[in-house]
Amino acid sequence: MPLMSSAPLVDPESIAEKESFWYRDSISSRLLLPLSWLFRLVVHIRYRYYLRNPHRSWRSEVPVCIVGNITAGGTGKTPLLIWLTQWLSIRGVKVGVVSRGYGGSSNRYPLEVNQNISASECGDEPKLIASKTKVPVIVDPNRVRAAKSLVSSHTVDVILSDDGLQHYSLGRQLEMAVLDGTRGVGNGRFLPAGPLREPVKRLENVDWVVSNSQASGVWEEEWIMQVAPESFINLGDGTRQSIHAARDSFTKNTIAIAGISNPNRFKTLLKNLGFDVKCVAFPDHYRYTENDFKKFSENIFLVTEKDAQKIKELPTIASRCWCLEIGINFSDKVDEFLQNLFKSCGVTLQVPA
Repeated sequence: MPLMSSAPLVDPESIAEKESFWYRDSISSRLLLPLSWLFRLVVHIRYRYYLRNPHRSWRSEVPVCIVGNITAGGTGKTPLLIWLTQWLSIRGVKVGVVSRGYGGSSNRYPLEVNQNISASECGDEPKLIASKTKVPVIVDPNRVRAAKSLVSSHTVDVILSDDGLQHYSLGRQLEMAVLDGTRGVGNGRFLPAGPLREPVKRLENVDWVVSNSQASGVWEEEWIMQVAPESFINLGDGTRQSIHAARDSFTKNTIAIAGISNPNRFKTLLKNLGFDVKCVAFPDHYRYTENDFKKFSENIFLVTEKDAQKIKELPTIASRCWCLEIGINFSDKVDEFLQNLFKSCGVTLQVPA
């Protein structure tokens, strides 16, 4: 069932406030501790089970790399996976991606993302990945089934999994975890009393720990991933504007829209770029309709790349929407680090042209 199009308009900071008990020692969090302890026990038992019974995990003939996290909520996994896919591709590596497809409405799996598959059907994140990387992307709630479909229908050198760090039935050679540089692991408690899916100690077994935007203070050997805004692109005709030009052309008649798990991040990013605009938040993976924009009949909209995948399917709205395209930057040492990492599991990399 699609989400109702009459979703309330919410300021991103109010969403952050509602989640704030995950990031401090609050009464609400303490009341949920019994459930949190039970969740932690289940996580521990499940992890130990797969550790002691590796034959229970399906292993692909090609290396599998998981890009996930140990906390709930958006940390920047998908942008990192896109960057990593592009990094591997320019080094001659044939990459395939598997994804859970959160928010998708399809009732047939596995589903390969293509230009005829809508974001509403496959999920906004898989559609974004396929659009930006041009590699095969297979969607299935069962990641093992997705990986099997991928290797049977495409020749790939490595499989990247968008999320799935806790999906232990899918064997893996490499694990990467993304941390929220601003929020870290919050109050350090497990769901639902806090944001943790797994203990921080789990990072000891992860091959690459990345912190989004700044050091999280959670892990000593984390790498900093800097978000690099590139330009705005019109969802109607593909026209581009530089950040500088957009600051001059977008007036106070402009509204930012974010249907992501951490909408305050988009609001902060725009503010740091010099855009003083109202920001409206929708639920994560929200399915937009024309009705959502009716009360803003004269406005221009700034949207995230993730939201753009669904909004551009609304022809009467797309021309008024500008998507902020972003890239990712690391220190110069990241190339050598990743080369050694992927070579260690048998992936052959060429020198970039």
